[in-house]
This record gives sequence, C-alpha cells and structure tokens, in this order.
Amino acid sequence: MEGDKIFEQFNKKIKKMKYSIGYNFNKKLINYFSKLNKKNNNLIFEVFFAVKGGYLGGARYYDLPKTSFEEAEKQVKLLKKNSFKINYLINTSYCPDLKNKKVETKVKEYFSWVESIKPDIVTVANEKIMFFLEKFFPSLKINASIVFGLKTVKQVNDLRKKHPNLARITLHQSVNRDKKLLIKQIKNAKSKKYTPVEIELLANEICLYMCPKMKEHYYYNGIKSFKGAKKHINVFESYCTKKRISNPIHFLNSTFIRPEDVSIYEKLGVDIIKLSGREAPSNYLKLISRAYLTKKYEGNVMNLFDARYWPDNNPPYIKNINLRIFLKYLWKNNLKKLERIPKKYLKMWTYK
Repeated sequence: MEGDKIFEQFNKKIKKMKYSIGYNFNKKLINYFSKLNKKNNNLIFEVFFAVKGGYLGGARYYDLPKTSFEEAEKQVKLLKKNSFKINYLINTSYCPDLKNKKVETKVKEYFSWVESIKPDIVTVANEKIMFFLEKFFPSLKINASIVFGLKTVKQVNDLRKKHPNLARITLHQSVNRDKKLLIKQIKNAKSKKYTPVEIELLANEICLYMCPKMKEHYYYNGIKSFKGAKKHINVFESYCTKKRISNPIHFLNSTFIRPEDVSIYEKLGVDIIKLSGREAPSNYLKLISRAYLTKKYEGNVMNLFDARYWPDNNPPYIKNINLRIFLKYLWKNNLKKLERIPKKYLKMWTYK
C-alpha cells in the first residue's frame, strides 16, 4: 500500500508528454482533436503545417493539399480559438540564393505572411534561413528541424550558441534508440550555459536506421518543393521500400516509438512527441492521435505508419502487442539496433 503511494507521488512529478501533430487543413479535425484533448489533459498542444504555394516548402511539401493563404489564415484563427499553438514549417534543407535581390524579396514576402499569422514557433532546416529569420523577423521563435540531423550534444550547442531564437530541438531519429545519448541531450537542453531548449522526438516514422541516403533525400524533397514539381519518381522511397521488404530487421531497427512506450520517454524527460502526417488522410491522423494520447493501440502496428512506404499500400501485419518489450529488450542489453532477428520477432512478420 505504501509502495503504491510512493509510485503515485513519483508519477505526479513526471511532466506529461505533449504532442505536436501534423495538420492537413481538414477543419473537422480541429473538433476531433479538441474532443480528444478534453478526455486526455489537452496533451495535443500544437499542430504543424505549411501552405502549399508558399515560396519555401520542405519535406513532402508536394504531397500537401492545395490551400489558399486566405483559407489558411481562417483556419489558424479557428485553431487558436480551440487553444492549439501553431508551428509553421519552413523545413527545407535547400536554400535559394538569398543574395539575389529578386529571390530575397520573394522570401521576405513569404516570411512576412508567415509572421502575420503569428505562429508560436517555426520549424527550420537550414542555417542560412535561420540567420535570415533572425535578422529580418526576430520575433519568430525557432525549432531546429529533424532535417538538420542533430545527434551529438556538440552539434546542438553549436546551434544554440549562434541562434538566440532557438527554442526547440527535434533530434535525429537515431537518438530515439540511444538511451545514454538521449539522457545527455535532455540534461544539456536544460543547462543554463545557453538559453534552454525543449527536446522533441519524431514517433511515427520508419526510415532506415542511420540511412545513408537520408540527407540527400531531404535535399531532393526541398528542391522539388521549391520548384513546384507536380509529378516525379521518388527514387529514395523505392530504395527504402525494397530494403524494408527484403529483411524485417530494417523495420525493427527503424526508430519508431510505440504509443505504449511514450511513458518511457516521458520519464526520461522528453518534452514533445511529434506525430507526422500533415499530408496524410484525416482517418490516419485520427487513429494516431487517439493511439498516442491514450498510449494504447491494439492491432497491426503498421497502421501507425504511412502505408505508402510499402508496395501497393500493403504493409505486413505485426501485432502491436508482440513488440511490448522490444524497446526494453534493446536498452536492457545496451543495444541501439539488432544485428540479427530473434526467432520470436521473425515469426510475427506476416502478410494478410
């Protein structure tokens, strides 16, 4: 009985995880997220998005629904009315020639509009753009995008030294599985040597672990977005898909965070879990928001990720419950990834 009380007191001291979720401009989602929040301590505190047609886009920008600036402004007001903070994405690793006066003018016009909707933070993936924002739009707080690929404490602090507007760091996917490094990052983020920053992790992505093509892929997305490409063959995603299909270990070693494992990261002191999907169907955003807020999902774990990562939108079937001790297994054995698959995990890999 006494042990239960101690556990309850300990639990009260743990700061509840906050969620930042992608938004696809379906207004019905605002009502859905609001209702879900009322039942779950308002844990979805922020939505993130970018308007298609803006001058600088970013990853998967070409997949976004077409939305006018006027409509985006209306929806921003509605989101704020429902107590959601706004995270506007400028997360392209590609940066146009800002020394070109015509380009500079267009970029300033675009960022002026971004500033006019009064986002609570903007996510940036290129340091030149960061400097540009701080010079001409100093009121904007900045989140360093996952696209930066920040892994080490030194990389994070190098940015913190140079950018006083930096308020959040979205760490590289691999840090999700590196417990020792993650703890170092969390402690460092709160140190008063520089302005403290929040730590954010991306939960629902299954990129290959330490993918050698990731940086090139992000840059490719940025180029295609900037040029407004409508149709193209994404050779990077086909590369990833073939790898993943060829051997289940590539999925298991991808750095997803299951809804049930959020509590582990919560206890370590991670501030925010990011749920991607701003270009995804609304049903998918409903499913993942419900699963992660309740920290529970029964069914195929693959439903928590984008089916487009698999041929014919047909992902394998793996019961989420079968992975219930997977993260604990890795960390107990001081592992960041598997070199081979234990038979119990290989057997659960099936197609329906």
